Amino acid sequence: MATTTTNYGFDIPQSTDLVKDGATAIATLGQDIDTAMNTALGTKKAGMVLLNTTSFSGVSSQSVNDVFSATYENYLIVFDTVLSTSIANLTLRLRVSGTDASAANYTYQSSNKTGGSNPAATSTGQTSINIALVNDTRPNPGVANIFAPFLARPTGLISTSTSTYSNVYTRIVEGYHTLSTSYTGYTLIIDGGTVSGKVMTYGYNL
Repeated sequence: MATTTTNYGFDIPQSTDLVKDGATAIATLGQDIDTAMNTALGTKKAGMVLLNTTSFSGVSSQSVNDVFSATYENYLIVFDTVLSTSIANLTLRLRVSGTDASAANYTYQSSNKTGGSNPAATSTGQTSINIALVNDTRPNPGVANIFAPFLARPTGLISTSTSTYSNVYTRIVEGYHTLSTSYTGYTLIIDGGTVSGKVMTYGYNL
């Protein structure tokens, strides 16, 4: 006869079970796990889920394809980069069907903090969103929230990044892509030298 697991009491077969009894226990186990996961998460697609991890080295741009879909409405991009030259900007473009949305349809406001200064700037009609300042001395971590990129409506972005260039340098960006287009991925682009690092994409629902 089947026995049960220690923590959750899921039915599992024993080595002495008949084949039919073992199969029944495995089917019951599968349903137990499905029910427990749905109870824990609230729904089959709730929570934050890692969808993709991409590492890159010595590139001028890195694309991540087919991570945005109807399963999750919003996405978190976590990146950590090191530059081959002294300093450059890391920008982001949306993409679909293997092609970047590179027309001048990006608008954003950035706040840049270093030392005692806090310069801010508004940029309209841009071909990408400038999400980070990157240098070659230490890792340059950051996060970017992408709101509803798969829906056919303007796509929002909020990002925060830090760099050790000229003391500690922090960039906060709020912006959007103005077209009502469904996108499935994105590209990170460096505007000087080459960049190495890793980017992780998570999906989540509000």
